[in-house]
Amino acid sequence: MAVSIAHTSMPDWVDVLVPPKHTPVHYVVIISRSSDGTSFGLPEHAERVSAGELDGVLERARVGWHFVIVDRHSQAGAIRARLLSAGAIDSEISIVLTDTGVEQERRVYCPHCRHVTTSLVAVGATVACAGCAAPLVVYYHYSRRLGAHLGYRVDSEDLP
Repeated sequence: MAVSIAHTSMPDWVDVLVPPKHTPVHYVVIISRSSDGTSFGLPEHAERVSAGELDGVLERARVGWHFVIVDRHSQAGAIRARLLSAGAIDSEISIVLTDTGVEQERRVYCPHCRHVTTSLVAVGATVACAGCAAPLVVYYHYSRRLGAHLGYRVDSEDLP
């Protein structure tokens, strides 16, 4: 069955910052170890932190703050999930990917053993689950809560 990418839950992330529609009181930029964030159009007055410093920032966070995540696909989704669980809403979060293209490092959730596998893979490709070794197809469905794509067993129809 062909899936239309326009009708899936795949996040629409970019490789440059698109300014939010409202004027934020404070910008917090969460930057990966592999990037300094200078080439993505980020505001100069933004507070720059690493993912490890995020818990301290969330303790101080207030309404009107805007979070910009600059990282790989796999890590950006995980950080976004942390922000959402801490009470941030979609309009307060922007994501700028440092890895673009079809094959990206993605987190894939296995519904058979509930393990999340991280792998350099394209949507629609197959990856072995690190938890149960099941061959999983990386599906278009993306869980915002888990920050991971759904994987389904490629041979599930053939199993007894």
